Amino acid sequence: MNNRTMTPSKKRANKNKKYSLIVVLVFLILVLAAVAFAATQTLFRHVPANFVDVPVVQTHLAAADGSTRMFGTRVVIELAQDAYIDPNLLHRVVAGAVNSLSYEEISDFYGMENLRNAVRDRLAGSIDDDELLGIYFAQFLSDMPLPNLEEERVPGRNPLIDVFLDN
Repeated sequence: MNNRTMTPSKKRANKNKKYSLIVVLVFLILVLAAVAFAATQTLFRHVPANFVDVPVVQTHLAAADGSTRMFGTRVVIELAQDAYIDPNLLHRVVAGAVNSLSYEEISDFYGMENLRNAVRDRLAGSIDDDELLGIYFAQFLSDMPLPNLEEERVPGRNPLIDVFLDN
């Protein structure tokens, strides 16, 4: 049947079928796009974790030249969502890891990595490897020589500030 010989009601019905088909196709495309988007979101979903902020660890390290250097760090440990470890234990672990390294091991180019490995090794018995997601350093203060406190003190002057300003 030709378009010219069709009645107006049949033309309208034919036009409505075309629009209905277009609407159904657009709807299917949107549904497929939503399914594809949902699939990518589950593939790239971030693993829930909790962060434990370890209190600041400050210590004195002996350098190879015989001087004493002050070192301080603040560590943040990322654990799996269901993992728990006592923050006091973490503080002792980080302090023990810092004290197990020499000043040269901490202050060289790989100092953070050396300390990260030492903390990871010390935590190996307390927590599973898959529960420990990351070790981050919020502060990493190295290379601060301590002042000689046997020298005569000048009233109103802080020897730590003088040493810091001299370097």
